[in-house]
Amino acid sequence: MDALWLPVLWQGDRLDDALNAMKRTNCLGALVEREDDRYEIIKMWSVEQALRNRQNTLADVGDGEPVYLTSLEDASDGIDLVRPLRTGAAYEDLLNRVNCQFALVAQAYDMGLVVTRHETGRRGYSPSSTFYCSGGARTHYFPTPNVRGGQICPKCLGQPKGQIYQR
Repeated sequence: MDALWLPVLWQGDRLDDALNAMKRTNCLGALVEREDDRYEIIKMWSVEQALRNRQNTLADVGDGEPVYLTSLEDASDGIDLVRPLRTGAAYEDLLNRVNCQFALVAQAYDMGLVVTRHETGRRGYSPSSTFYCSGGARTHYFPTPNVRGGQICPKCLGQPKGQIYQR
């Protein structure tokens, strides 16, 4: 399980606007909201291919991955809707049960927080790696870090094993 932030777009958005949103957020994909309140994740190369085929909007990009929408009912099964990386096993169980690779945890303005069933799920959509530190009382993460692998963890303040690692 892993998590990533992606731009959220509407199926009626123009393809060039979608590409610009992905480039602006340094993402290789985006969440697309469909008319029936479903979401899909699309890859940048699919949008580029649709542009080459003279398509106009994200509705014309048809090879997206379905995204499960988390709910308060899911939280009663042990997933943390606020800090999803703390309940990775519960998210993996949920995604296995609903047979999806991705779940939307939160959306605010034009970005969405998506969890993946497996760590490899982020590779096609987000160029950045997740940085983490297992020092201190609990593993903590730096998903969009101002840190580098190997440096002393700024959250641990020099405690033993307080070093940044890159997944």
